[in-house]
Amino acid sequence: MLNKEKFILLAGCPDKWDQEMLNLPDRGQSLIDLQLDQSSRGRRSAHMVLSIYGWTVRYASNLQNRHILFGSSSFDPKLALEWGISWANKDPMNREFYVSRYEVDRCEDKGYDCSIIRVRESVVNFVKG
Repeated sequence: MLNKEKFILLAGCPDKWDQEMLNLPDRGQSLIDLQLDQSSRGRRSAHMVLSIYGWTVRYASNLQNRHILFGSSSFDPKLALEWGISWANKDPMNREFYVSRYEVDRCEDKGYDCSIIRVRESVVNFVKG
């Protein structure tokens, strides 16, 4: 389940998957087994990451070997954000796209404008609201 204090959901609807997580009797081996099972049933998560080359979109799970899905070569998050939203919207019930608040704060601390991410967070929260 996405920790809203640490992450911003940008696209997708992980609710059905999250409920399965909440129903787990424990978070040990059961969690690993559930993640493997969900992946085999089509769950995919991607996240935006600020690299030394700019914003990228990567699979969020080691089940997909953390492959880079998109590299923007830009410190403006707009291209990566648009790409990730488009990717998640191809199968929104099974795909989720998010960014860590730490990455956004780090980007802003370096002097880059990340307001587009903050606006997207408001939109997603309003729609889910």
